[in-house]
Amino acid sequence: MPTHGHCHGLGQTNGIEEANKRFFNSAGIAEHYSERPGAVECARRLAAAMLKLYPFAEEETTVMDFACGTGLISRELAPHAKSIVGVDISQSMVDMYNLGVYNQGISPDEMRAVCIPAIKEDEEHLKGMTFDVVVCANAYHHFASIDSVTKSLVSYLKQGGSLLVAD
Repeated sequence: MPTHGHCHGLGQTNGIEEANKRFFNSAGIAEHYSERPGAVECARRLAAAMLKLYPFAEEETTVMDFACGTGLISRELAPHAKSIVGVDISQSMVDMYNLGVYNQGISPDEMRAVCIPAIKEDEEHLKGMTFDVVVCANAYHHFASIDSVTKSLVSYLKQGGSLLVAD
């Protein structure tokens, strides 16, 4: 099963990003991340709130799930979106996300994740892509610069698109 590439150094990451990457890539974290107590229920609640805030359309809405982890939010939003691209700093998390998609028989054109260590410097995975909605759940507390991440994420929105953040 392809993992859609490996995480390449696309620029310098700061100490917080490096620590996050090391932690989420460490043995066993990604494999058991979705099993944390309350994780699935939290994703359901956050996705339900997002669905109330934005008029998702199954045949039209394109979504970026930033800091997607293993894809809990993506799985909840998938029935309401045309396509979802998950983005994460951890190759282990991306691998678990893509394994789940593969095991469900979902096409990578509809749902896939990519590992990008620095979104503002990505030239390979998302080049030219824009989205109707960018979502980011339970991750803003991991970022060294909220302003920088927010500006980068907004740059991936289509005209009139929405950035939905829950933390």
